[in-house]
Amino acid sequence: MSGTVEQSIHEVDFCGRVATAAERLFREFAAIAPAFPFAEARVEGFGTGPARRRRMDLRFFEPGGRLALCGEVKLPGTPEGRSPYDDAVYRDAAEKADNAAVRFFFTWNVNVFVLWDRSQWDKPILERRVREWKLGRTLTSPEDVARPENLEFIRTRFLPDLLRDLADIYTGRRRDWTMPPDDIFIRSLESHLDWPVQLATAYLIDRTDRNKTFDARVQQWLADQDWIFVRNDPDEWRAALNNMAKTLAYVWANRLIFYKALRTRFADLPRLELKRTVKTPADAAKAFDRYFQEAVERSGDYEPLLFPSAQDWASVIVFEPPGALDAWRGLLRGIESVDFRDVPSDVVGRIFQKLIGPEERQLEGSCTRPNTHGTMLLRALAGSRAIIGPLTMEAAYDANDRAQVDWRRDVRLASAKL
Repeated sequence: MSGTVEQSIHEVDFCGRVATAAERLFREFAAIAPAFPFAEARVEGFGTGPARRRRMDLRFFEPGGRLALCGEVKLPGTPEGRSPYDDAVYRDAAEKADNAAVRFFFTWNVNVFVLWDRSQWDKPILERRVREWKLGRTLTSPEDVARPENLEFIRTRFLPDLLRDLADIYTGRRRDWTMPPDDIFIRSLESHLDWPVQLATAYLIDRTDRNKTFDARVQQWLADQDWIFVRNDPDEWRAALNNMAKTLAYVWANRLIFYKALRTRFADLPRLELKRTVKTPADAAKAFDRYFQEAVERSGDYEPLLFPSAQDWASVIVFEPPGALDAWRGLLRGIESVDFRDVPSDVVGRIFQKLIGPEERQLEGSCTRPNTHGTMLLRALAGSRAIIGPLTMEAAYDANDRAQVDWRRDVRLASAKL
């Protein structure tokens, strides 16, 4: 029986297709508005010799040939394409912009296109981002990108609006694009978590199909959260497992972010990292627990927020898929790239209000309880020496009234949406 080989695509080939489509659109736009600022798109090398051939990027030029915009394009499903907010990808794009002396540059992992403003070099990274554009589809691999229907969607649905917006920003016709720094941080965190969540979802789908004992255990875990799911409906089951993966990932992420914020007060706490000696899911869980335990001991507080060694059996699932540990290393790089000491206290406060706010939320595709993890965090702050000024005592006491369940149970019921 013959099988079908799924076609893939390389970054340079993808950029070439985008450049061709962009130039066609530039001509159409210029016919309507002769002052349209872009006229040519090229895929060009950066550097010299072999490095130049390896480091090709997409560039847009003005009608007179002056470079207008450059950046980094990475494909989803590759280590570099996990997030357009990845610190290494951002720094590569910023270096290209510095060398080319252009104001605006971008990072793009196909799923999300992020525009940055080089003129804001003196501000924290959170405040250098201009805007992001989401594709509207979630592509997980170069094979996904290569599918004709996805390439057509990018060419006909995504690029036209993107290029119009870029032109408005570049020419200064629109100046109200920027988002608050706290929203940028949350978007960055969500983007970095996409890859671990995708890996965990695929792992759960595969293992529940192959292992009846594991399948039964997952169903019991979902039932324990009072989630509604339909096991024999493939779409409903996939949605339930995706929500499970999100929940487990965001519980870890909330704790990691709070630890990161604690380091602004206790500078002797170690930097977050998963060393290369961490090779198993159990190793990763133990490494994070050591950070959390050290933070509890150093601060003399915050155990209800960090709860070291309080995981149930499912918590390590997000570390089990092949490539998961590297995905979490990428997340940690993103977290560590933000120095909260450089961010105004009111911005840090809004970040935490959005991370742990007491609003009732619902997971997509299933029913669940309110965001009791968020209310647990605020309730704990009400009885702790809170480090974030804008988290008001009124909000904390309101959370205390609303969250009337044991905090160890709250851990399992954490919201999977920030």
